[in-house]
Amino acid sequence: MSTSTTIATWVPELTFGSRLFLLRRSLHKSVKEAAADTGLHYATWSTWENGRTPSNLAQVVSTIADTYGVDRNWLMWGQPSPDAHEGPLQPTDYNGWPFGMGWVPSFDLAA
Repeated sequence: MSTSTTIATWVPELTFGSRLFLLRRSLHKSVKEAAADTGLHYATWSTWENGRTPSNLAQVVSTIADTYGVDRNWLMWGQPSPDAHEGPLQPTDYNGWPFGMGWVPSFDLAA
């Protein structure tokens, strides 16, 4: 008798590293691609996803938020701004996104 088990992928949004991972996955980017987009080193990005917190967290959050238009409050604290838009990110969002404080990723990690 065989049984199949379905395991749902779930990543908590409790840490900066987990939010960074969720953001990157929602954009379908590799660590190297996301780091290159933001001008950050991929090894540094990877250490952040694995739990280290940057010493210049506010500056890093601003850089990533400016690059992708993601909500700064969500990336920094895990709580979106009151006027944040729930994604997915649209191609036009990279240049003059229309969403007040930014967008908050909506996730489908199974992809």
